[in-house]
Amino acid sequence: MAEQLDRIVAELRSAQERLHRLAQALPEEAWRRRPAPGHWSAAECVEHLNRTADAFIPLLHEVLELGRHVPAEAPRRFRRDALGWLLAAIMSAPSSLAHTRTTAPFDPSSAPIAEPAELLRRFDERQQELIACVEAGAGLPLDRLRVHSPFDPRIRYSLYSALVLLPRHQARHIAQAERAAVRAGAS
Repeated sequence: MAEQLDRIVAELRSAQERLHRLAQALPEEAWRRRPAPGHWSAAECVEHLNRTADAFIPLLHEVLELGRHVPAEAPRRFRRDALGWLLAAIMSAPSSLAHTRTTAPFDPSSAPIAEPAELLRRFDERQQELIACVEAGAGLPLDRLRVHSPFDPRIRYSLYSALVLLPRHQARHIAQAERAAVRAGAS
């Protein structure tokens, strides 16, 4: 598998390990405690990540299947498209500089949140599926395949850009969950 794909898998695993460290340090009653009105709890951050993975995984499978029929070899080095580069830059910026609101289907405050153990179990399952998608992309021209954003179907970016964005999105919301835990008085 290409070094770039190995890096994505490592970032996905790192996000999973980071979330498990938070879960071990966070008392169960603190998971749902919001740090302030209008801010997500740690549980809501994880639910948002689960909803995001639920939306992305079928899209990734669909585009990967299409990619198996594209008569092109994977390049030596993948490149993000302009939109993928921009979104990655926004996600890498401090949250105080790049705060955005999510769309309704991904807003965790719209429904009851599962117990912490269930949230983590679902997150772990989705991580394994995401890692399998990255691994399935080995040998495919990922930067030539296009995927629609589940957040806004009018937006399309390369499959490689999507794979880069997913662990960055996770890191951003796990950091948000860590801050929520501290601000809610759990640490």
